[in-house]
Amino acid sequence: MPMSNVQLLITGGPGSGATTTAEALARRLGVACFDSDDFFHKPSDPPFVEQYSKDERNQRIIDVVQSHDAWILSGSVCSWELSDLNFTHAVLLNVGASLRLNRLMPRERQRFGDRIDPGGDMHEENTGFMKWAASYETGELAGRSLPTERGFIDKYCAALLEIKEERPVDDLVDVIAEFLKTQAPA
Repeated sequence: MPMSNVQLLITGGPGSGATTTAEALARRLGVACFDSDDFFHKPSDPPFVEQYSKDERNQRIIDVVQSHDAWILSGSVCSWELSDLNFTHAVLLNVGASLRLNRLMPRERQRFGDRIDPGGDMHEENTGFMKWAASYETGELAGRSLPTERGFIDKYCAALLEIKEERPVDDLVDVIAEFLKTQAPA
């Protein structure tokens, strides 16, 4: 199914499934797929401690997507002040804190193993991350949140599909593909 000129943002809180969904949809549609973390964090060990500057990350993402007519970006860019990039569509995976947090700890354990245990070199970082992730829906802590995601989508995305329940990835891909067909870009 060709989707020319689709520039789709798939976002949601940590553990919502945005990256997994974006990758599966990109395979189905045959379009390029990018993840915001690849533009935000510099490669490091431990990971996720060094960030590109706002200007660096914004230029990096614009350089990559401008070479594609159709693409999907997963993750969050709502706090990047990225006014040079507009999206034809957005999907907000709003599955709730309980589900997200139940997915996150096993994901973190798989990625980092005992490094996140007390005494591990990533324990403090992981504890802070999990606390922040738990506040995503309310926006009580600094950084991206459901309220800031909504504000960004309202300003920079032409059409929105919000999904509020857990679904298998193949079902999500079907629903989003249908949304893209029925909400064709102008």
